[in-house]
Amino acid sequence: MTRDKALEHCTAQLAEFNASRAGYERAKAQNATQAEQAATQKTMAEERLRLVRAAVTQPAELSEAEVRVEGAKQQAADSRRQADEADACLNEAQEAETGRRAPLQDAERNLQRLQAEIGALSRLLQPQREVCGRR
Repeated sequence: MTRDKALEHCTAQLAEFNASRAGYERAKAQNATQAEQAATQKTMAEERLRLVRAAVTQPAELSEAEVRVEGAKQQAADSRRQADEADACLNEAQEAETGRRAPLQDAERNLQRLQAEIGALSRLLQPQREVCGRR
């Protein structure tokens, strides 16, 4: 009986060993799969990092952009100042034109008034000519 018990004991140990070995091999396969996934994720993360670094503005580029912005602001201010000066000159020219046109406009109104008076007088005198001419 001892042999049978020893055989059963050895068989149980062998079964336990085989089960343990199968468990280790499953764990080894899962770990290999996880290692492949981790390597793939690492490669993807490195690629994203490279893209992000390429897109990030470097300090030298940033300061150059700030200088350009300040230059553009200065040009805009100069343009506004020049536009204001041009508007002032235009207003002065319009006022001068208005001042110089005033006598001409007065003369044109006076001429129209006189032409209207001449027309009215000629209509008044015309019937008298007919009366004078018939006599």
